Amino acid sequence: MFPMRTGWGAETTSAKGAYDTLSSFAKLTLPKLSADITSFPALAPPPVLTRSNSQIMSLTLEDTQRIAKLARVELSATDCRETQRQLNGILGFIEQLQAVDTKGIEPMSHAVDAVLRLRPDTVTETDRRDAFQAIAPEVENGLYLVPKVIE
Repeated sequence: MFPMRTGWGAETTSAKGAYDTLSSFAKLTLPKLSADITSFPALAPPPVLTRSNSQIMSLTLEDTQRIAKLARVELSATDCRETQRQLNGILGFIEQLQAVDTKGIEPMSHAVDAVLRLRPDTVTETDRRDAFQAIAPEVENGLYLVPKVIE
């Protein structure tokens, strides 16, 4: 397989590396794709992803190629079809998660009910500001004066 260049100068030689890059990009980009793309007038409008009760949202091969282009990842036709299948799997899983009724369930900050031990919010050290400023080379109005380094 040939090396694929990502948008950040790194290269990957595996379809899995390309998939990881694309899936990360898709997770961050797909929800806000239509809002962000409008700032790039040279690009065509983004694909419209619709959801109905009878059909799961899915990407076409053209959508996958467009995402690869936006992610600056070069994919062969075979890799593009595999990436399309995997991205559609991710979108299908998201659809399943969104179908779950979560009314009345309190949001969690962690998957395990872990309680952190908190220490009392008390001052444990004395204020030694005056002692530190007494040994500083130059001080003015409680601030340390330092030489100018940028002109």
